Amino acid sequence: MKSRLVIECCDCKKRLNRTKDVSFPEFPISTEYTEEEIHGLFFDDYSCPFCGNRLKFTSVMIDLLLPLLKKRYHIGLNQSYIEISNGKVTFFLGNNEEITDVKSYLMGMGIEEDRLTGDLPTVSDLKDINKLIADVNLNKWKVLIESGAVSTSFVSTYDLWLGDI
Repeated sequence: MKSRLVIECCDCKKRLNRTKDVSFPEFPISTEYTEEEIHGLFFDDYSCPFCGNRLKFTSVMIDLLLPLLKKRYHIGLNQSYIEISNGKVTFFLGNNEEITDVKSYLMGMGIEEDRLTGDLPTVSDLKDINKLIADVNLNKWKVLIESGAVSTSFVSTYDLWLGDI
């Protein structure tokens, strides 16, 4: 599987969720891009195919995205939190939350050390993720960086349990 950037328009997601009696099981409200396609976003930006909302891609965003696509964990960026999953461990951080040691942070959350297998982000990776967040209006966009290096697809734990409560 190739790594990909997935962008979802929050306005369109809200509109879709308001259609309570209508089911859209395969209605695509997100758009995905492979690493090769991301460079085009710098020139054309991203435009939601349904409502026309635009997300401007800066050179800084592209420079941050490309290395993050090569990581061995998935990254979900949402309005108030970052979700990271390496296929074995999934955890959340508040946007712009600073930590000095990822492993110690996770053990402090009650995750046993022997469960901390697989690749985890470094403190430097988290700083880059927060720089990326600074350039994206997460009130308008949900962004997922799905790693092709992880054997399982990304499924948001938050969306499974809490959804849009």
